[in-house]
Amino acid sequence: MSNARRLRTLGILALADPHTAPPPPPNAFDSADWFPYATVVRMVPNAWARNVVAGKPELAVAYAETARELEALGVSAISADCGYAIQYQEAVRNAVSIPVACSSLLQLALIRNMLPRHGRIGLLCFDADTLKADYLRLAGIDDTVPLAIAGIQGTRSWKNWVAADTITEWNILEDDVMSAARKLHRQNPDITHWLLECTGFPRFRPLLKAETGLPVYDWVSLCNHLMEGAVPRPRPD
Repeated sequence: MSNARRLRTLGILALADPHTAPPPPPNAFDSADWFPYATVVRMVPNAWARNVVAGKPELAVAYAETARELEALGVSAISADCGYAIQYQEAVRNAVSIPVACSSLLQLALIRNMLPRHGRIGLLCFDADTLKADYLRLAGIDDTVPLAIAGIQGTRSWKNWVAADTITEWNILEDDVMSAARKLHRQNPDITHWLLECTGFPRFRPLLKAETGLPVYDWVSLCNHLMEGAVPRPRPD
C-alpha cells in the first residue's frame, strides 16, 4: 500500500436536514480554516435535527451503519454534526474500530478538571429545554459539576433549524447566540470556561472569547483533539 494513499481523515456523521442557504465561508465541514486535515462527510438517514435533538432511539442503527461506511472509506476517526448525537456515541463506538467522539459535550469532563476553585462552566446549546440529564451523564458528569446552561430555543434561528427545510441566517444566529451568552454571563459571573454544544456555534467562538476574555471550547476543539492522536489510514482509490 503506497504511503501516498494513507491520509489522516476525519469522518463526519452529518444531519439529514436540507439547507436552503449554504453557510458562508469558511464551511466547517471542508475548510482548512476549520480543520487542518481532510474530511469525509456522510449524511445519516432520517437524522433530521428535530429527531436528533428529541433523542429518537431508532437512529442508533442508522448512525452505526453510516459510521461503518466511513470506516470502510479509510477515515482515521469519526465525529458527528450535532452535540445531541452524544446519545449515539456508544452505538457508533461499538460499530467501528477507530476513535469516536460524537459530541462536544464529551469535553465537559475535561473542562470540569480545569476549573479553578468556585469556577463554573457556561454551556451554550441549541435547545436547553431538551438537554436531558441523561445526555450529561453520557458525557461523564453529574449534578455536582457547576454548570450554567442556556440555549437559543424559541428564537428565530431555533425555529428555522427545526423546520422541514432548514434556513440558515448566520447574522441572525450570531445575534441569538451572543444574546444568550451575554444573559447567561450576567446571571452567572462566576463562569470561567465556555463550552458550545451546537456544531453551528464554533464560528462565534472568537466573538465570545473577545467579549468575555474566557477560554471557549466547541466542536472544532473536540475534533482537533480527536485527530491529534489519530493514525493515517489507507484510503481506497
